[in-house]
Amino acid sequence: MPLFIATLIALIFAIIFFSLYPLLNRVILKKKYKKIYSSKVRNISKRNNFQFLDNIELQTLNNETLIIDQLLCGKKYVYVINDFCHFGILSGKVNDNSWIKVDKVHKTVEYINNMFEASKNTLNSFSRISKIDKTMLIGISLINSECDVRLEKKENEFNFVVTPLLLTKLIKKFE
Repeated sequence: MPLFIATLIALIFAIIFFSLYPLLNRVILKKKYKKIYSSKVRNISKRNNFQFLDNIELQTLNNETLIIDQLLCGKKYVYVINDFCHFGILSGKVNDNSWIKVDKVHKTVEYINNMFEASKNTLNSFSRISKIDKTMLIGISLINSECDVRLEKKENEFNFVVTPLLLTKLIKKFE
């Protein structure tokens, strides 16, 4: 009888844990995604002997603040990386002003800024401030793999939307 009760309690805890795990994982990722992504980019920089800067804030010429989550200086290019965490489905077209985000869990629809346009603006501002030629800059929007990205193209000129798993592959492609 005690074995049956212990097994039943273990089974109940297992069911609770596995039913709450996706929710807990989502909450943790939403709070710590910038730190997690920064660590991944830092590891890429160490493996490839690249220079790495984190959490960069620069004043633009018109006194606005330009925020870059990570800057990775490779052998051929400088990678300007901004982090995003979205859940659900993200869809849109390269030239749309905004994209549609459908959150299946909370059953919400939201419009978010086009990541390609945001990255393009960041690259232009960073190029003006740093005097680095735009053709030497690659913009990367790093997005969590839990987001189902349904774009017509996941790249636009020198701008890319990738998950952390594909980041190393993308950088190797250019270096």
